[in-house]
Parts: sequence; structure tokens; C-alpha cells
Amino acid sequence: MNAGLTLEGVCNGVLHDVDCRIERGAFVTLIGPSGAGKSTLLKAVAGLVRHAGRILWGGAAIDKAAPHARAIGYVPQDLCLFPHRSVAGNLLLALERQRLDPAARQARVAALLEQLRIGHLAERRPTRISGGEKQRVALARALIGAPSLLLLDEPFSSLDDQTRRHLQGEVKRLHEEFGLTTLMVTHDLDEAFALGDEVLAMHEGRLKAAARPASLGEVRGDHGGCGPAPPRTMRPTISPALPHPSRKEPHMPDLSDNDLDRLLAQDAPYGDLTTQALEIGGKAGRMSFAARDKMVLCGSEEAARMIRRAGGEIASVLPSGSKIEAGTVFLSAVGPAAALHKAWKVSQTLVEYASGIATRANRIVEAARAEAPELVVACTRKNFPGTKEISIKAVMAGGAGIHRLGLSETILVFPEHRVFLGDDIEGWMTALKRHAPEKKIVVESDDLDEAEALAKAGADVIQLEKLEPEAVAEMVRRVADLTPRPVVAMAGGVNEANAARYAATGCDVLVTSAPYFGRPSDVKITIERG
Repeated sequence: MNAGLTLEGVCNGVLHDVDCRIERGAFVTLIGPSGAGKSTLLKAVAGLVRHAGRILWGGAAIDKAAPHARAIGYVPQDLCLFPHRSVAGNLLLALERQRLDPAARQARVAALLEQLRIGHLAERRPTRISGGEKQRVALARALIGAPSLLLLDEPFSSLDDQTRRHLQGEVKRLHEEFGLTTLMVTHDLDEAFALGDEVLAMHEGRLKAAARPASLGEVRGDHGGCGPAPPRTMRPTISPALPHPSRKEPHMPDLSDNDLDRLLAQDAPYGDLTTQALEIGGKAGRMSFAARDKMVLCGSEEAARMIRRAGGEIASVLPSGSKIEAGTVFLSAVGPAAALHKAWKVSQTLVEYASGIATRANRIVEAARAEAPELVVACTRKNFPGTKEISIKAVMAGGAGIHRLGLSETILVFPEHRVFLGDDIEGWMTALKRHAPEKKIVVESDDLDEAEALAKAGADVIQLEKLEPEAVAEMVRRVADLTPRPVVAMAGGVNEANAARYAATGCDVLVTSAPYFGRPSDVKITIERG
């Protein structure tokens, strides 16, 4: 076996006894939840964070070597391009420690830029090129020193699908052309298994080998701890903390450009007066968004788009639905101060509001599914008026569903309807089915006997209102032998504290408004000169 990258008992405050062997020439992808230690592992290999244990490359220890002496190319999440330097200038800076005369440096930079098909960008600044072009520049800077090991930290996370797919092919091509060994972090399971010769999963600072999607249900053993790393022929496993690829994430709606422009116009219709009065609008800056607390992220895409529409550029962004720890930087941007200041507050407020809803929804979902894994949690339409689109996205980001979008497309018979109908339940139920035969009929009741009568009359869904868990369990027993058996939903008063108790009743759906009411998530914004 060719000696490649070896980690032996590597640990620090984040990593825990990481053992790993990667063959020279392999393309290995690393997946895992936010905060698991993936980026820290790359930084340890690159020599950017302290650690115990040993790291070897080509059979030789590199622990004591300075970062620039390790023959490693590293592309961090935020790319770290210098906005005040040209594209060529960024690459020349990476060559300063090499003993080359100026002409040779210029020639090497020009040749590599042409090889990556970005020679025409040599004199442009990073703030004046697209996201995909920035990724190529960052790759070029990592490759300019002729490394043998390439470390990539979520290189495609902020790109649109078309650019992402194109650059995936480019990275694979460069891996082969330069004869590299590559270790790449990604949150995208499809990407990980498509690109990786081998896939590793990280959870709570420990490594596990990750199975291909067809066998993800089989959890056999643990690759982490102090034992030797498994051979490449071993049947791999995946951390149960990772989302199961067989459960497809729902497509979450995005706010329209018109919605975002309206939000920007409400907050800063003519820009930020303070910035204008201080005459600092043209100065280059950097802005980052970081979670102050553990949360489920939502609205990051909208925040990024607002920054772009205000005149800034996005360096990196994590997607809605990401579970992130306190301190995680989930969005970073560069641009003139006028653009950053214009989008700053409104984008922060949107993310805080939406992430608060997503986080509360997720807590209810997790509490309920710990008791009943197949239970559906659905949120009502009681969002604050005018916030439906972002509220729906937040609920879905948290893992919940939508109870009903509005009154026009669903049938839900409340007591407030039945007060006009009299006691002939079967009569109005038959008439309702005749009028809208394609619709499910949902009826709500806070009385068990009435609910049972409604179920026997043909209601498709019995929605119980503000009953105790014991009463809900009794209703489930009463309808168990009906054919067809109606769906039993519990609504009214469901929250994180009681979700598990209601889930244990055997009902099918928990309906809740609780995610909409509570404090927003707390996001820290840092703006610096850049």
C-alpha cells in the first residue's frame, strides 16, 4: 500500500482519538452534522490547530512542521481570498515563501490560471467575480504550491446546482491531473458518495466509515476510538446521528425576489444614512453571521440573496435545515460597506425569526418521534399575518409539516360550523362528501362521545381539541376497530414539554401552533474592514 495520510490518536477539545489511514491518490469525502469536528480535522492536518497524537504524510511525521512546509493545499469554507488583491495577486502571495524569481512566479501563476480556465480573471478582484469563479481561484491558490495533499472544506456549499455540478467535475479532474490525495468535507450525501473513493462520517469528534445509501440501515461497528483504521474492503457503517438518506428532505419554499426587495425597501429604502453621512460606503468590508446558541438554521438563503441584491457578494452559506452549534459561522459575505450595512439588520432579523420557529418545531418533532418515530407533527396556519412564506419554510426546516395552508383548499368542520347544522350528523356528512368527493373530511371536537359519533358517521380525520393525553388514548381505542379507521389528530396545547406524552397515546398526528410563539434565535453579526 502506498503511504498516504495517517492519523494516530489525534485529539484536542473537539476531536477524540481519531485514527485513520488514507491511501495516496485516494479521493476521500467526510460527512457529518454541523459541529461534529470535520473542519477541525482538516485544520489539524493543515497545521492550523493544536492537537495530541500523530499525523503522518508519506510515512513521515508532519506534526512539528509549519503549515507552509507540509506540502498541503487547503481551501477553507470562507475561501479567505484577499478582496484588495487581484486574482493573480492572491496566488502570488501564496508563492512568497518559495525561492522563485519574480518572472518564474508570474509564469507559474499565469499557467495555472489558464489550466483552471480562469486566465481572463487574473487582474480582477475577488469582489468582482462570481461564486463559481471564486471557488476556482481558491482552488488555484491551494494548488499553486504544487501540493501532494488537498484539503477542501465544503467547497460547493454556496453555489447554485448547475455551478456545483460543473465544479464537482472540475475538482475530480484536477485531482487526477495533479496526482493528488484529496480529503473533502461536505454536508451533501449524494455529493459525498458520487465523488469519494471512500466516505467517512464524523460524529462528536469521532470517525466512522459511511455506507453507501443502499446499505445505510445497517450499523455495524465503529471506526473511531483507539483501534486501527479499517481496511478499504471493510463493510462500512454510518453514524445514526446523520440524517437517513432514504428519508428525502422536503423541498422548502423560498421567498421571491419581490419579497426580498420589499423587505430591503422597508428597512433601508435609500440606503443607510449613517453610512452615507460618514462617507464610508465605498470601503471594502467583510460580514459574518454566527449562531450565539444551538439552533436549526432557516432563512440563510434569503439573507444571502438580500446581501447580493444590496450589492454584496457571498463567500459561504449553510442551507436552511442545518443544525448548528453555538459559534458556528453560517454565512459570510464581502462587499462595500454601503451594501453590507443596507442588508445587515433586515437579513439578521429574518434569520433570527425563522430560525426561532425552525428550532422550536424541531424540538417538538424530536420529542414526539423519540416516543413514536412515524408520528407526523403538523403546524397550523397561526403564523403572524403576512409571514406565511417564511413561516412555512421555517416549519419545514425544523422537520415538521403543514396542517393546512388556508381555508380554501381543505375541509375542516369546527363546532363553529356545526352550530348551524343540527343533530343530523350523517345527513350533513353525506352532503359534504357529495359536494367535495375528492377531499378528506376533518372534524374537530373536544368531546369523546361526539368525536366517536363523528368517526362512525364517516369522518376521515378526527381532530381532538385540547384534551389530556389519557383522553386521546381512549379515543384511539374507541376507533381502532372502525373500517376504515379514521386518522386521529391531537390539536390545541401541544408543545415541546408534552409532545412525548401525546405521542405515546397512539394518535397519528400532532397539530401545533407552538413553534410560532417564542423568542427568536440569537445571531451575532461581525463586520470588519476588508
